[in-house]
Amino acid sequence: MTDAVVDTDSSAKTDLGNDDQLEKVAPRKSIDLTRPAIRVAADRKPSSLVDGDPTPQRDGESVAMAAPVPNAMAALGPEDHQQWPTPDVTLFVTGQQHGYIEPCGCTGLENQKGGVARRMTLMDQLKSNGWNLVPIDAGNLIRRTGKQAEIKFHRSLEALRTMKYRAVGFGPDDLRISSSDLLLEAADDGDPDRSIYASANVVLYDPSFMPSQQIIRQSGLTIGVTSVLDPAAITSAMSDDIQVLPPIDATKQALQRIRAESPDFTVLTFFGEEDAAADLVRAIDGFDLVVVAGGYGEPTYQPQPIEGSQTRMILTGSKGMYAGLVGLYRDAPMRYARVAMTHEFEDAPAMRQLMAEYQNQLKNLGLEGLGLEPIPHPSGIAFTGSEACGKCHTTAYDVWEFSMHFEATEHLVHPGERSDVARHFDPECLSCH
Repeated sequence: MTDAVVDTDSSAKTDLGNDDQLEKVAPRKSIDLTRPAIRVAADRKPSSLVDGDPTPQRDGESVAMAAPVPNAMAALGPEDHQQWPTPDVTLFVTGQQHGYIEPCGCTGLENQKGGVARRMTLMDQLKSNGWNLVPIDAGNLIRRTGKQAEIKFHRSLEALRTMKYRAVGFGPDDLRISSSDLLLEAADDGDPDRSIYASANVVLYDPSFMPSQQIIRQSGLTIGVTSVLDPAAITSAMSDDIQVLPPIDATKQALQRIRAESPDFTVLTFFGEEDAAADLVRAIDGFDLVVVAGGYGEPTYQPQPIEGSQTRMILTGSKGMYAGLVGLYRDAPMRYARVAMTHEFEDAPAMRQLMAEYQNQLKNLGLEGLGLEPIPHPSGIAFTGSEACGKCHTTAYDVWEFSMHFEATEHLVHPGERSDVARHFDPECLSCH
């Protein structure tokens, strides 16, 4: 596979600040003094996970760790990124959108997290405060098959490109759509150098069509990113044009290419179970951070140590309900915060427009154009309507008439909180309403 190099170096000044609570660690002789070293110390390791020197070496480089403090991990809670000194670069990490391009709103938007419209608003707020963002997604944008899933896949990637994502991986549900649709997006119209996808072990047709890693140069730092899809996470048949290679050998090759670019920080996104991700980074030394999607729990408050490895692990959570912020500093340890995509973030106009275009596309296609046909009742009897039922079931009808269910379809035609975009042509909405 080839690699993609993206250079968007920014000359904007950042306020590095100081943090008296972060302990200074003396550099090892193995540090390459010709370039700044990123120190990875998002949280202190419990003493049971530290053996001897707290500054482990890795292939000629050193990763400075904060001094071990017993049981410190259990005591650490969530971080408030608004209290950080401005990072030199911030990884903006998402994954496992699982088809939830926006919260449905059925229980009130104030009670639901997620949505690309809120995500973009957070990005815009950070950028306006001088933060240099590198957005990364661990994959699994969709969850169903068929024409609507393909449309949502393309619209989701349109959203990621609008938000200037730099590296995207595959989830198992992504591979259920046609290989031609995947290749269209992953190879970016046949130009792998423009692709935002990077996968160490997913091959579409030929390895030359898509990069196995992304090399991102921003604000004077070089960040290498690759992704892995655990074959064990694949539960449905795929096209014969798609290969999912054994992770260990494929990841080693991608990491070798990343190391050739002398990165300051290396990231692996992994779709699968946490234990499988931990096993992989124990087998392959060289990643500073592994981002795991595929589970259904919430992200942890702090990056987790992996016993037997110097790699730290963070989780994306499910349904795109959280974004992870990984602050990188030239002269201070890495910092991490999870941010819930709540109603406190207003919808970004660009993403609202994308939602409207998506719904209009569904409307123009209609159910037939989406490959959906009504199934007649086996008896041949047609639906007679609510009023006909109510003539006999008077009590039930009276209760139903004054319930929320009575206006279930009306809520799609005129959504109370998003009245500018109707959703009654969306089969995913109709299936519940």
